[in-house]
Amino acid sequence: MILKSLKPFYLSFTNNSSTLFSATKLAGLSGVVCCREKSTKPGRLKPHRGHYRYRGIKTPDSTFVTSGTSLVSQRGLVYFPGLNVGVGRDFTLFALEHGRVFVTTEKVCPNWSHSFIKRFYGQFKDSQVPIYKNYLHVIPIPMPNKFKLVEQY
Repeated sequence: MILKSLKPFYLSFTNNSSTLFSATKLAGLSGVVCCREKSTKPGRLKPHRGHYRYRGIKTPDSTFVTSGTSLVSQRGLVYFPGLNVGVGRDFTLFALEHGRVFVTTEKVCPNWSHSFIKRFYGQFKDSQVPIYKNYLHVIPIPMPNKFKLVEQY
């Protein structure tokens, strides 16, 4: 019997010993059987495929927010901070004051002598194409003026 012509076959482990015995008889070998292992070993987690981060605008336009509320989760600055908006370490925009959220698109005239501007916006320098950016603003709602005049100097 030539060993190269034998193909390994895969068995699943069952409590039935006759399945294992008949498979070894078919192979013609007394104790050599190839068994397929599980794709994940016991105690290990499934292969890590990464987690999807829910990025984008968290609070829609013209909604009321309190201070510290997350407005946008993003990678890099897609939306820029405007009035009363702070930037976190991971470029998350958050409200610094209570108020309403407004999203605006504004035309920008950058400082062309800055190295960062030359690197990222250099292709627009000679052309007449305007550069637009999206800004998030939190406009505080004014307090009601219900004061009585006590004394006038």
